[in-house]
Amino acid sequence: MILLIDPQFGDRSCDAVAEHMDDVQVWPASTLHREIGIMQANQVLASLKSTSKHCDAAIGAGGTGFGAGPAAGLVRSGQAKRAILVDPAIALTHDVELTKIDSETSYADYQQSIEKMAPFLPELDKGTYFPSGVYRIFAEELTPDPDLQGRLATIWQQAEEKRQPYDQTIPLQPDPESSEELNWLHAWMDSGLDVTVWLSANRARLADPLRERAPGRPLVIQPWDSLIWLSDPVRLAHALTTALS
Repeated sequence: MILLIDPQFGDRSCDAVAEHMDDVQVWPASTLHREIGIMQANQVLASLKSTSKHCDAAIGAGGTGFGAGPAAGLVRSGQAKRAILVDPAIALTHDVELTKIDSETSYADYQQSIEKMAPFLPELDKGTYFPSGVYRIFAEELTPDPDLQGRLATIWQQAEEKRQPYDQTIPLQPDPESSEELNWLHAWMDSGLDVTVWLSANRARLADPLRERAPGRPLVIQPWDSLIWLSDPVRLAHALTTALS
């Protein structure tokens, strides 16, 4: 059995991929009343470990890469034989240099993002709901394609509204032991674990820094964009099926 994991969007990002694969289960999105991806991933991994579910492969796919933490965590616990981490979230690694490389942007782009968010800041400061316009800004940060922006914004809003109102007493980070369980970088660096990283073409700048941390570990640069789960799920499904066969 193959497990597809995305703590942010769950079936909204993985169902279209799963439809074109055999013997697949999509794990539901996090229900945590917090907008923080790391904390969502932490809840999902805890849920998976509590079920004692075993699978042939755990795949972190969809969303913005937070499924990588639970997928790698299952390999570490012995509940999955292998993992494929599709565009894993750098935030899960707590690696300052990788974070800087992953978030490289021009000052002009940064200023533009701040200006777009300005009208929503009074509502955001309340910390319990996201104004609907914020989801579009999130989507615009990830793709210049207007069609994908609209679809991604809708998916994001549908997922987040189920978790609102947010509980600001929930921490921004899990405890140190849980953070390490979610650290896919350390799992990938472990030669005793079968963990492979896939980077989409628009994230290829991370390849060399990752290879420096673990020379020889399996890393593949794919010829597609990181939103392939949304733009061409059939292609992603076929690539995963081939890799797992």
